[in-house]
Amino acid sequence: MNRRSFLARMGALQALPAAPLRMAAAAAAAGASLEGTFVDPSAAKPQSALSTEPRKGHWRKIGWKAQGGAGRTLSGTILCIGPETNAPAITIDPGVRGPHEIFIGLPTSILYENPNAIRIKLDNDPCYAPLAVDPVAGRGGIQDCRFRAADLSGRTIQIAGADLLRNKAAAVAYVRLAPVPESRLDSRRPKGIRMVALNDGFSYLWERGVSTEDRLWEEILPYRDSGYQALQFCITGADHCNYPTKVGTLIGDGLDDYPRVGDRYYTECVKNFLQRGVDPVASTMKFTRSIGLEYHLSIRMEAFAAPPVFDYMFRSKFYAAHPELLCQDRDGRQIARMSYAYPEVREHIFAILEEMASYRPEGINFIFPRANPYLLYEAPFLEEFRRLHGSDPRRLPEFHPDVAALRCEFMNRFLQEARRRILSKAGRPIELSAIVLADRQSNLNYGLDVLHWIDQGWFNEISPSVWAGNHQQVKPHLGYLVEACQRRRCRLVVNMLPRKYKPDEYIARASELLAAGAQGFSMWDLNGHHNHPVEWELLKAIGRLPMMPDGGRSLTAEAVVLPITELGGLSMDRYPSTWAF
Repeated sequence: MNRRSFLARMGALQALPAAPLRMAAAAAAAGASLEGTFVDPSAAKPQSALSTEPRKGHWRKIGWKAQGGAGRTLSGTILCIGPETNAPAITIDPGVRGPHEIFIGLPTSILYENPNAIRIKLDNDPCYAPLAVDPVAGRGGIQDCRFRAADLSGRTIQIAGADLLRNKAAAVAYVRLAPVPESRLDSRRPKGIRMVALNDGFSYLWERGVSTEDRLWEEILPYRDSGYQALQFCITGADHCNYPTKVGTLIGDGLDDYPRVGDRYYTECVKNFLQRGVDPVASTMKFTRSIGLEYHLSIRMEAFAAPPVFDYMFRSKFYAAHPELLCQDRDGRQIARMSYAYPEVREHIFAILEEMASYRPEGINFIFPRANPYLLYEAPFLEEFRRLHGSDPRRLPEFHPDVAALRCEFMNRFLQEARRRILSKAGRPIELSAIVLADRQSNLNYGLDVLHWIDQGWFNEISPSVWAGNHQQVKPHLGYLVEACQRRRCRLVVNMLPRKYKPDEYIARASELLAAGAQGFSMWDLNGHHNHPVEWELLKAIGRLPMMPDGGRSLTAEAVVLPITELGGLSMDRYPSTWAF
């Protein structure tokens, strides 16, 4: 339902009464009916946590009115907390039984200059899930945000503040419950093409200081019943590890002054978990499997170091201890990359990969983009080139075919041995996947002979990304991969970058890639997008595009928003008092 039709139907509703505000929808203007129950959050428990004035530890009650369409006015109570309120979670009794689609009314712009975000769950859920206003919702209204479709018999809804670094304020205007047939429950949605979610293993802890294990799961729960089939969870770097490593580095270890507050959050979170015997990788793996998804561990192949002011935060101990193993450019300058031309670097990464394999995940994912090169003109490379060609590669063009071919040979040897060690350590077959550069030439220039990998059967899944060799974002090239992947039964799962597109472009871009031969999609940093309900519905719909008769053309990125006309007794639609400040 788009915004216009929603408002037309909402216009037939009677003005919402005061708490407990529980009502069935009346007849709609066009003669149709909008079935549903509205619950005012002022009926939430504990009542002792609600206040009509701003108070620490309390949700403030604020009256509101909004335009409901067809000249009708809707009204109710908003519950809100500020960034330092520290209010407890509240529980709302929906008062209905059976399958219902759950919508939460989230005000878009009254929250202390923060975007509105909450944490929400049913009482039998293992943890909360994030829910936030969509950026496309604009300001000055209440967004009707879909949470999920579930059987509400005997269930309650629990809501807490988001407690994010950049948003610790929250507000809720209503809960809307629309009855649906059992066939429309989220758990009944058919799975479509392969959909993979990527989590960088860092940002979700950077954004919040978490202390309990269930908080590790909150950015994973949305994938339950979503159509997504696998999670790729990054260890955070090449040898930066968010698990109890014996050979790697914990990001930020040893610092007492961090470049950002979130960096301290991350380091303290991981340290606290490890000191208490909670392994974030083991915990997220167990939880991911419990909700029906595959769990793959990811490694960023060249994430060893960052420039000031982030140098001490993101510099691995191995990198700091071995400047002699860095990449060297043709003019002799050192490049902030560890060179895979050196056996010491390869052995170090083999040790990290063996630690990852010891968890026995469903797979291990190699992330190559954003950090090339992987080797340049180091001594082992120069010596091998002279042996083969009798000349100095630094006198040739940077991407001369002979230079690129030898880079590929070094990386092929590394990957062949990496595969052997991973499978040996795991003690059973596990899948290998790789996110690679956008086009064939970029990959070859930097030593990634993707067609050779496919032909050798080294990888089960290949994901061309949006990053070309020059770090520019382009459309992933699929043509050279389609036949090889089909022949060797290697999945061609294109790596999409949601932040590269606007939500209303998702379906068109995905449709183009499917037409070009994509067999599925992996979504980079999906945890930055699944909390926005409109955006999330589109990102889930991508997996069902081949099953849709209209190819997804009926889908819309438009948010349903009720314009607020009055807030706390003050006019908000004509000459609002906000103009004065």
